[in-house]
Amino acid sequence: MAQLARRLGVGTSALYNHVAGKEEVLARVRELVSDRIDTAVFDRAPFFDALLIWARSYRDAFARHPATIAVFATTALSGAARTTEMYERVVLAFLAAGWPDAWASAHLRSTTMSRGKKRCWRACASS
Repeated sequence: MAQLARRLGVGTSALYNHVAGKEEVLARVRELVSDRIDTAVFDRAPFFDALLIWARSYRDAFARHPATIAVFATTALSGAARTTEMYERVVLAFLAAGWPDAWASAHLRSTTMSRGKKRCWRACASS
């Protein structure tokens, strides 16, 4: 929090007038990044087309903020309701496409983990 306050040119105590602590700052930043990820595509495109568009928007959102990848990959999703809704929307799309529940959740986890992102990013970039 002290480093953030210095970068913003304010005192650390001033930050606490707006957020409860580091976890809330991270949750808010997570929401700003994930708000750029397109899940509405699952309502208007066939599943695999939608999945590709979603994966590209996921990649693009985090590519604009690469410093967040390691932080978000290692911190809980608490306090980020819109981000949770985004992931739930993707899992629901897998389920609606007929994927078994365990496979849908596992695929989403592997897609959004660091190694999975690299595989997905390469696949998205090559198409």
